[in-house]
Amino acid sequence: MTKKLIVNADDYGLVSSVSEGIIHSHLNGIVTSTTALINIASDADISRLKSISTLNAGVHLALTAGQSTLSKNKIPNLVDDGNFFRRKSKNRPVDDYGTLVFENVPEDEIRREFESQIEKFSAKGLRPSHLDTHHHIHANEKILDAVISVAIEYNLPVRSINQEMRDKIRSAGVGTNDFFTGNFFGMKNINPQNLMLILSEPGDGITELMCHPGFLSDQLKQVSGYSKERPIEMEVLTGDRLLESISTMNFELISWLDVML
Repeated sequence: MTKKLIVNADDYGLVSSVSEGIIHSHLNGIVTSTTALINIASDADISRLKSISTLNAGVHLALTAGQSTLSKNKIPNLVDDGNFFRRKSKNRPVDDYGTLVFENVPEDEIRREFESQIEKFSAKGLRPSHLDTHHHIHANEKILDAVISVAIEYNLPVRSINQEMRDKIRSAGVGTNDFFTGNFFGMKNINPQNLMLILSEPGDGITELMCHPGFLSDQLKQVSGYSKERPIEMEVLTGDRLLESISTMNFELISWLDVML
């Protein structure tokens, strides 16, 4: 077995400057894959993504940002009257990106919204390569069950972020990565030295490196607390000798379409 590396850029479609930063990091760096916030992405962002045939994209399933793709009458416990996802419960403040909200949400509502997001992605003329979630909400057991259900339905692999999740996904017959690192995140961690350290840890198999590159913009600052870090990530991911360094570490760069179910 060889060492294979997927470099997945999350949040495509959050704002146009993030989408363009992801594309730049693919065309000029090591990003091999992305996941799109299809409930937020503009038509222009989708058209741009479709024009880059080498960049495979999956669905960044969301329940904590933007509006739902289904109407409130179909998922009454997930959204408010404006169809925006609820970010806090009635009795508790928001915690862990709103996962406390999901305690009283029927799993079938979550599953239906995920199905709708995948269907919308496909209706835009895109072929989904895999599934992951915005803010890692599938660390919540109920949400993970819904993700696995739609992964089976649409025959798609799923990002796993730890061994317990990996085992559960695989026991359902769904493809996933062997290793995951989310440590290329935060100002103190986004530098070439830390990236090489992170990539020295996994063994043989498929490793997914999560990243969040993007160009800085006023629009990004308005919607994300993670803004000034994104252009720095982009700079590291497009470093002059990065491909050579990864090759020296015996990694083969792949995308999620290469993950066998």
